[in-house]
Amino acid sequence: MAGKGQQVAAAQNRIRNPELTDGVKSPRGWTWTPDGDGVKWAWESTGAGKPSRVVIRSAAANRRGVFQQRLHCKPNHWYRIEAVIVGSCDAPTERAGAGLWVRPDAGDVDHECLIHLACVTGTTGAERLRAYYRTPAICRAMTIEVGLRNAIGEVAVHSVHVFANIEPDMRSHPLALPPPNYTYPPPVRVRRVCVVDEHGGNRPLAAILAARFGAAHVTCLSARPLNRRPPSCDAVIIADDSLPACVRSLTALHALGSKCLVILSLGAFSRILRDGPGLQTIEQADDPLCGCVWNADFITRGFALRDTFPLATMVGDGTMFRQRQFRKGAALNRLAAKHGYETVLVSMADLDRTSNQPICLYKAIDGGGVIVFDVDAVETTATSCDEPNVAATILLNMLGADRAGMGQYVVPAADDKEWGGVLEEAAVRFPALRLRGRERHEQIIEVGGAGESFGLNLPARPLILIRTGLRGDDMSGVYGALFYLKQLVRAEPFENPCAAELIGSFRLAWIPLCAAWQGRWWDERSAGDRVPVEGEFDHGTIAAVIDVTEHPSNELRVVHARDDRDAVRQMTQLPELARRFGTGSHFGRTVGVGERIDRRDGAAWRDIPMAPTVNVHAGPFDTPLHRAAASAGARLIRIELPGGNGSFICNSVWRTNLAAATIEHMVGLQFGLLAVNRTDSTVVFDGHPPVGCGGAIMVRAGERAGAMLAG
Repeated sequence: MAGKGQQVAAAQNRIRNPELTDGVKSPRGWTWTPDGDGVKWAWESTGAGKPSRVVIRSAAANRRGVFQQRLHCKPNHWYRIEAVIVGSCDAPTERAGAGLWVRPDAGDVDHECLIHLACVTGTTGAERLRAYYRTPAICRAMTIEVGLRNAIGEVAVHSVHVFANIEPDMRSHPLALPPPNYTYPPPVRVRRVCVVDEHGGNRPLAAILAARFGAAHVTCLSARPLNRRPPSCDAVIIADDSLPACVRSLTALHALGSKCLVILSLGAFSRILRDGPGLQTIEQADDPLCGCVWNADFITRGFALRDTFPLATMVGDGTMFRQRQFRKGAALNRLAAKHGYETVLVSMADLDRTSNQPICLYKAIDGGGVIVFDVDAVETTATSCDEPNVAATILLNMLGADRAGMGQYVVPAADDKEWGGVLEEAAVRFPALRLRGRERHEQIIEVGGAGESFGLNLPARPLILIRTGLRGDDMSGVYGALFYLKQLVRAEPFENPCAAELIGSFRLAWIPLCAAWQGRWWDERSAGDRVPVEGEFDHGTIAAVIDVTEHPSNELRVVHARDDRDAVRQMTQLPELARRFGTGSHFGRTVGVGERIDRRDGAAWRDIPMAPTVNVHAGPFDTPLHRAAASAGARLIRIELPGGNGSFICNSVWRTNLAAATIEHMVGLQFGLLAVNRTDSTVVFDGHPPVGCGGAIMVRAGERAGAMLAG
């Protein structure tokens, strides 16, 4: 089957000579484009004398050495562009190094546009760079580039692929308001996991879960020990299709599911059923196979209904996607009616007969439960898009991992027009949000207007100004701020307990874009502060300017402009607020804390606490707006979020939660202390009474100062 998949992928690849090994003096179909004498290329062989890859070496940081190929394309159409490389280089910026670029041929204006798709500076073995690109409306040709830009080092190029994508692709519903996570309590909070593997210990999933739960809490064994005695654990994962003898009937499976949570593969479940729904395997190269949220429960925390996200296994040479599905029909209906299995996730593929087919089932049982799900989507080969991370989010939800509730899965708006529609719809859905300005770069969201949305007769209040989109690719900050505001003004039954107090004390405003909208993927034309914003403030009319942006290392940093006593007192509370109230930790395949995101040679499965580091630095606050705000007495604050390199979508749940929660804490500290408990358990903080799920701490600045003096 893998061989057949490779043949299909080769037939659908739009690139000529994809391995760059055919040719006499140079790769046929490709054009070598160097800058100066400091960059060279050569063929290398791994055996039998035939070239197996192209190696590009650069001895100067300001040099470019790329191979180019021009190909015809459809206007306004999505393409999946990939390159398999091995690289090691030093680059001065996160947008340089070994990578992929595309240059659309769309007329005189856009012809010089070079769009960054994906870059890395270091890999361990072969790394697949993957990006999705939509051609402009008048584009009928594009040039693909692969190689080195502005870097010292080398890259070995193994292959390049371009596939024309067909709908549906990934999509999300960022204005949806899912119930808080604590309204979907998991049946079991897993602390100990047993992975049943027919090979008895070599399953990659065991090592992945050990990174989250600790090696001492993860057991990997074959079916035979499980048959003799059920393991002492909270969850059993039957990862293969082979069935232990102790669960070869529904009665036995449900009996085990009453003692612990059981997760088993679609193939294993199909073997148990005698007249159950048929099982089919889908493979395709022209579109990512996705999962779609059909029913919301604890498994889908962090997602909205009908969110569509990558959920498949990569097979063959990594260009093919594989997904198993149950067939809808009478057999599935009987299973649901007789045994209580509900469909949680369905498939999204390129044909109606392969879409909306169940790929995850759940049966609730007191003491545990049964989940039918193929966990190999977590184990699959990672690309620069980090597809296994979104599958790991689903798996951790199944295992009852603690998760705060402000982050959501996001597929960013593809262009400026689509983003404008999101803002306009936000103002319609949430009447307390007022959209001002017609032009995209002038738009601003005000919260509460004059306060009529909360029925308040308000005096003059100082302004808290939130600025996002400082660069064209600051997706975490833009969507994190949107999620913070929609949670602030959401209506019953899950209204924000702090909203009236906060709006009664401050005016809140949000400038979504301080740079040109980049869209889903990086466009070097938008790299910079394109929209200068100026302001004049009377003393005391503005309380804070909070900038939110991304930086290229894997850490959360908060910077403030001056080291005054009040600022120091505020900032010392921030790390503990983060730990207690929900910026939480990030589990996924990622680099270590403080490491550059583009160093893929350091990527591994990790569980990383995301408490912020705090420092003082005046450099980021040198615009006219900052100077005017500082002269009026405002605090200047900059939230620097972990950056990304083409991987925002599959990491969006935790990255938007990190952004939204940190914004909430920073705004709350301007009040004195405001913090909402969106975690799954009661929180105790700094001597305050316990705060239950959905509750909040509210202490005004004067009250807190008085309490500290009295203490």
